[in-house]
Amino acid sequence: MEDEKELLNKKNDIKTANVDTNNNDNNSKQIDKNNQNKEDISKNSQNKKNEFENKQRRPKTDAVAEMKRGATMLKYGRHGLPHFRRFQLSSDNTKLLWYSQKKRIQDTNITISDIRDILEGQQTEIFKQCSQRSLVKASFSIVHGSKLKTLDVVAKSHEEAQVWIKGLKGLLKARDHGKLQDVVQIFVDVNYTDMTKPRYRQTRNADSPNKNEHAQEYNAHPDLVELIDHTLKQSRKAFKEIEKIAQTETVQKSQEYDNISTLISEIEQRFEDLEFSLVHQTIELVELKRDVWAIKVDVQVLDEKLKVLAANKSFFGLF
Repeated sequence: MEDEKELLNKKNDIKTANVDTNNNDNNSKQIDKNNQNKEDISKNSQNKKNEFENKQRRPKTDAVAEMKRGATMLKYGRHGLPHFRRFQLSSDNTKLLWYSQKKRIQDTNITISDIRDILEGQQTEIFKQCSQRSLVKASFSIVHGSKLKTLDVVAKSHEEAQVWIKGLKGLLKARDHGKLQDVVQIFVDVNYTDMTKPRYRQTRNADSPNKNEHAQEYNAHPDLVELIDHTLKQSRKAFKEIEKIAQTETVQKSQEYDNISTLISEIEQRFEDLEFSLVHQTIELVELKRDVWAIKVDVQVLDEKLKVLAANKSFFGLF
């Protein structure tokens, strides 16, 4: 009988030991879980802090300033080939403007109040008719009016497109709060450098170590060098005509005159930069060719803008 009691006590002791062991294991697991939760919280906090700091350090671009300065973009239409136009935001933030000698000046603007949506990429029927995958990231469309018409354009780069997309969305938000004309700046997190601004490549230093760096490449492609030189000279000649139009009374009285004067000064500086690069062979030929092509297009669209203004004496009273 005593042996049975002793055996029963031993069993109870074993069970108690097992319970204690299980409790200790559970406690250890709970401690590990709590430590893991603290570690996860700490990591999340650090990640949020890093994300916030990165966002603070991220370059900012004033979309309003860029849109009012204007940009040359490729405009797609229902008929014919795409063509370059200069787009800009009006001085009072109420209209998106562009210029075409083929249309009345009253027909080449969209009021911000009429914009229904901003679509990124090439989503519209017009884009789908002639979609180019290489241009998708630089493309966007503005849906406007009761008939939901679209203005479909391609910017010079993905970054430029993002400046306009985010800037226009910022204006729509201000419009919805009744503060559209109060907007002075809209900073967007886009690292954007406009390739059409002077000193884009920083190659004008006569003592630059890059001077004549690409002489071998230039010497190996004389026909391309000659073509670039010819295109540059022709664009220079067209630019001289622009300067004359800019001095007409109608253009000088328009609200666009300050903007035009700035663009003319910038283009003059760009010509000097390109002529220096061509003579001193400071950049690769492919880059020089692209830059010369870009200034040719900018001269063409500015010429069209000035001719439109010169033909519309009441323009400065419209906008």
